Amino acid sequence: MSEPNYQPTDEDILGMLHHLRLNLPEYATPENAIKLLVQMHGHYKSLEDLYPEQIEKILKDLEEH
Repeated sequence: MSEPNYQPTDEDILGMLHHLRLNLPEYATPENAIKLLVQMHGHYKSLEDLYPEQIEKILKDLEEH
C-alpha cells in the first residue's frame, strides 16, 4: 500500500501528464495523473519490500542496455 503522506511533485505530475497525452489522451488530466502516480508508488514500494534482490537485478540489466 502507498505511504499515506506520499505526494507526487509537480514535475512528476507533468511527466505523467505527458505520458498520458501521448498514450491515453482521453485520460490526460492532472487528477488521473496523480491517481496513477500514487498507485504506482504503492506498487513499487510493495515490490521493493518483497523482492529487493530482483529489483536490483532488473536495474542492473537496464543499465547494461
